[in-house]
Amino acid sequence: MAGRKGWLALLLLAVGLTACGGEGGNGTEQGKADEADRAVAEGERLYMNRCMSCHGGELEGGFGPELRNVGERMSWEELVGVIRDGRNSMPAFRDRLTDDEIEAIVDWMNKQ
Repeated sequence: MAGRKGWLALLLLAVGLTACGGEGGNGTEQGKADEADRAVAEGERLYMNRCMSCHGGELEGGFGPELRNVGERMSWEELVGVIRDGRNSMPAFRDRLTDDEIEAIVDWMNKQ
């Protein structure tokens, strides 16, 4: 009986490590990649909810300017600053979005 309990404990440990991203949880390369993918997906969700009405669903612009390839015209830091602090007719989002949310939007835009 003790052997079966030992195997069961090892099985539960292996399942637990797998569910946490393997050895060390999010410290693994796969865990970091999964976290980055989740952040980009969150950036897309936030863009669609907060930015699409002015900048379009395909970044084509509308009321606000086109954002296609915006990362070629502005640095990552500049984009974060524009979303956070606003610019021209664009309102500031610093009181509506967290820094992490703003950064996720910029990360998503730069992957488009």
